[in-house]
Amino acid sequence: MKLQPNNVAEEAAKEAVALPDFRAEATKLLGTRALIFPVRHHSPACALQLLRLLQERRPAEILIEGPADFTPLLRWLAHEQTRPPVAIYAYEIANDGARRAAYYPFGECSPEWVALRFAAQHGIPVRFVDLPFATMAVSSSPETSLQDEHRLTHSARLSALAAKLGCRDHEELWEHLFEIPAPSLTIAEHVARMLAYCELARLDASAQELRADGTLLREAQMAHALQQSLPQHAQSNAPVLLVLGGFHALSVALADGNAPQLPATPALREQGAALIPFSNQRLDRLNGYAAGMAAPEWQNTIFAAFSGKKAPSARQLGQIRAQLTLSMLMQLADTVRGRQNLSMPALQAAFEQAVRLANLRGRLGIAREDLRDAALSTLVEGAADFDGAMVLRELDALMTGTRLGQVPPEAGNAPLLRDFSARAALCRLKLDGTQPRKVALQLYKRPAHRESSKLLHACLFLGIPFALKLGGPDFALGQNLSRFHEHWQYCFTPATAAAWVEASIHGATVAQALAHVFDTRLELALTGADARSSPAAVRWLVQAQVLGIVAPLPRVLSMLRNAIAEDAEFPSLVKAALDLARLARYQPLKQSELTVLPELLSAIWQRALYLGQLLADGAAEAWASALVELHGLAESAQPEFDLALFDATLQRIAAAHPAALVRGAANGVLHSRDAIATATLEQRIRGHLGGLLPVADAVAFLRGLLSTARELAWQQSSLLQTLNQLLADWSDADFVRYLPEMRLAFSSLTPHETDRVADAVACLIGAPVALNAPAILQSDIQALLAADLATFQVFADDGLAHWWTP
Repeated sequence: MKLQPNNVAEEAAKEAVALPDFRAEATKLLGTRALIFPVRHHSPACALQLLRLLQERRPAEILIEGPADFTPLLRWLAHEQTRPPVAIYAYEIANDGARRAAYYPFGECSPEWVALRFAAQHGIPVRFVDLPFATMAVSSSPETSLQDEHRLTHSARLSALAAKLGCRDHEELWEHLFEIPAPSLTIAEHVARMLAYCELARLDASAQELRADGTLLREAQMAHALQQSLPQHAQSNAPVLLVLGGFHALSVALADGNAPQLPATPALREQGAALIPFSNQRLDRLNGYAAGMAAPEWQNTIFAAFSGKKAPSARQLGQIRAQLTLSMLMQLADTVRGRQNLSMPALQAAFEQAVRLANLRGRLGIAREDLRDAALSTLVEGAADFDGAMVLRELDALMTGTRLGQVPPEAGNAPLLRDFSARAALCRLKLDGTQPRKVALQLYKRPAHRESSKLLHACLFLGIPFALKLGGPDFALGQNLSRFHEHWQYCFTPATAAAWVEASIHGATVAQALAHVFDTRLELALTGADARSSPAAVRWLVQAQVLGIVAPLPRVLSMLRNAIAEDAEFPSLVKAALDLARLARYQPLKQSELTVLPELLSAIWQRALYLGQLLADGAAEAWASALVELHGLAESAQPEFDLALFDATLQRIAAAHPAALVRGAANGVLHSRDAIATATLEQRIRGHLGGLLPVADAVAFLRGLLSTARELAWQQSSLLQTLNQLLADWSDADFVRYLPEMRLAFSSLTPHETDRVADAVACLIGAPVALNAPAILQSDIQALLAADLATFQVFADDGLAHWWTP
C-alpha cells in the first residue's frame, strides 16, 4: 500500500499557524552576517534543517544556547571517543548548604550535537553563550534540564491548535507539523513554521513571567554575545550562527545587543561540571524528561534515513517512513515471540492500518502515534488494557532504544567518576548497557569478590544510585552469616555518573570520598546518642570493616572504648558483646586485622557482668533475652570471658533480681550450665509457683525458666507437680486472665517436646493423652472460658451458684 499525500490537510495546517506572516521574519533571521536558527531540542527535523544550513553557509563561528561556563567541556564533546547520548552535568553547593544541579543532554539527532560535530569536523570555532550556570534561575531538582521547554508543552494556544488539527497532544502536533514534512521543506519554510509555532506559545506568557524566570535576561545575554562576535569576523564572508531554542529566536533578533546587568551570584562552597554518559531512556519524554521527545531511537532512525540526502518528494518521504514502520513491526514480532506470536498477516494488517491512519489524518508519512494505534487495533487479541499494554510497552521500548552514551575516560573534571570506573573495571562490573545485571560474590573464598563487595557497599554508603543488595550475609545486623554468597543487582545510569560527579566534593578517589564521608558522619555520631551506646559503636566498627576503611579506625575504637565505659544498660552491653564476638569470629572480608578485639571483648564482658550484679531496673523482656545471649557467648568458649564471674552474676540475678521473669531466666541458665543444685532449683520453683507470690509473678517466673531451660518441663517432676497445684488453686478469673501467659511459657517447645510434657502430665493426673486432638486457636479457648465464667456469674447473681457444676 502506498502512502498518498493529503495536500488539503497540509494547507490547512499552514493556515492554522499563519505561516505567511513569518516568512519575512525567517528571511531576516537567515541573514548575510548573522544567522539565528531556532530549534526544538532533540528534534530530528531541526537537526536535519540545521545540517543543511551548515553545509550551505559554512559559518565562521557557531554560538549555542548553553551556559557560557560549559565552553571548556566542548573539547570533550568533540572527542573521537564521545558517543551520544551524553550530557553535561553541573552542580553547585552554596555556603548555606543549598544545592542546585542540572543536565544539558545531547542525543544523536539533537541540533546542538549536529552543530558541535560539524564545527569539530571543519575547524569552526564554537562556544556556549547563555548565562553562566550559577546565574541561571534553575530549579533545585536534580532532574532539571537546561533545555526546558515547558512554555511550549503547556501552551494553551498550541493545545487549541492540536485540537483543531485532530492531534491528541503537543507531541503529536509537533510530529504532524514538523517531523514528518521537514525533509521536503526548504530551510526558510522550516524556520518560518518554527517562528509561528513558538510565537503562539510566547503569547501565553506575560513579560512579568518571562522576567521573573530569567528568560529575558538570558535572551539579552545571547543577543549581546552575538553582537560581540560579529565584528571579529567582519573580514570573513561567512556568517556567525546562533543556535537557540525557538522560543527565544525573535526576541534575540530584536534585542539591542547591549550587555545585560547580571545579578549577584550566591557564595559557593563547591561547584563543578562534567561530561557524563546519558541514555535513550533518560532522553525519552515518556520517561519524565520534559525537554525530550518521545521515542529517541525512532527519531534517530528517521534522522539517519534523511540526513545527507537531497530533499525528497512527498511520495519518497512517505515511502521512507513506511519502510521504517515495517522494520519496527518486524522487530516487535521478534521481541514478543514466545509471549505472543505475531503472524505475517497480522503484521501486514498493522502496517496497512498505519498507512491508512496517516492518510486519514492528513500526514505525508506515518507518525509514531499512527504506528501505536495500528499495533493496538490489529495485533492485540485480548483485552486492550492487558494484552494491549504489553504490546505497546514493547513497541515503546523498541522506539526508545537501549543506547547508552560513551565519554572519554578523562572527560570533565570528575576524577572520582574516573576512579570508580577504573575500580569497577578491575572488579569486572560492566558499566555498559541499560539493563540491570546481577552478580553473586563468594566472600569467604575469593579476594577479588571481596573487593567487588567493598565497592558495591561504598555505593550504598555514599548514596550512589548504582547497586542494590538482594541477599547474603549481613555483618552489621549479624544475620545470614553462614551464607556463602552475597547477591547484588546493579546498573550504571546517568544518575550514577551524576552522583559520582557531585560526590567529588568528598575526594578525588573512592577511598578518599569514603573516608571523608565516614569521618564526617562519625563526628556527628560522637556528639549524639551513639557515643554512649556500645551497640552503636560496634556498628560503626563493623561498617568500617565492610567498607575496608582503615584511616578512621583509631577514632572508631576510641569511641567504642568510651561507649563501653558510659553505657549503663545491661541488655545494651550484652548486645554489643554479641556483635563484637560475631565480628571477631566472622571476618571474611579481611580488610584489616583488629588485634584489639580480644581486649575489647574482655572489657565489654566484664562491664556487662558488673551491671548485671547491680540488678538495675530495666525492661524484664530485654534482661531475659540478654541472659540467653550471654549464655550463648559463654558457650562459645572465648578465652576472654571469665566464666566463674558469669556464674556468680547469674546466681545473684537468680536470687535477687526484682523481675520474676528475669529470675526465672537466670535459674534456667544456671540449670543448663549445671551451676545450681537440683534441690535449690526445686525449692525456688516451689517458692515461685506454690508460695504466696502474685499469680502474675508466678507465671512470669515460669515463662523465664522455660525460655532458657525448657527441658525442665518434662525432666523436673517437681515443676509439673507444683504447677498442677498452682492451677488448682487459681480462681476461674485468674485462670482466664493468665492462660495466654501460660501458653506463651510453653510456646518455645517443639512438637516432640510438647508430647513429652503431655505424657508427663497424663501420668501425673492419671488421664489419657489425646495426641490427635484438633488444633484449637487460643482466641477460641479464651472466648469459651470467658463465656463459661459469664454464665456462672449469671447463676450466682440469681442465688443459684449451687446449681452450677463446673
